[in-house]
Amino acid sequence: MKLEKKKEYKERIIAANRSELIVIMYEMIFSYMEDFYESIDANEWIDAKEAIAYAEAIIRRLIEDLNFNYDIAKELYPLYEFTLRRFAMARVKKSKEPVKEAETVLRNLYKGMLEMSSKDESPALMQNREDMYVGLTYGKNSLNEIANGVNKRGFYA
Repeated sequence: MKLEKKKEYKERIIAANRSELIVIMYEMIFSYMEDFYESIDANEWIDAKEAIAYAEAIIRRLIEDLNFNYDIAKELYPLYEFTLRRFAMARVKKSKEPVKEAETVLRNLYKGMLEMSSKDESPALMQNREDMYVGLTYGKNSLNEIANGVNKRGFYA
């Protein structure tokens, strides 16, 4: 994943509430899948394995965060396990097809999570964060960040 994309995700994560965080995690999975596709096309197998490993790590985190006291978790778990098996198959076969199958499932879940997120009005998880503005200034080949205001981190004495 490109550095600018990582910065974008970082800023979105800092300002996200719980449901927005899940949506961002799905988008990160899709970014790593795109990296996987590009690496396979370029015959860069090491980069492809790394990209799919990052996507797997996010799926595993989603699995860890499931609360099985709710029925929806019991329905999400097998779908996440399916995607992990497809990723493993892609690694074994060095093929994009299993990842595309997993992407179909994840895109459908993403649509639901996006709708859920649009209805969630809870506050951001990180309360003591600086307001960050990305893209207001620019360099020749870079995207700059500006922190505006008083430092909100740490302890106040």
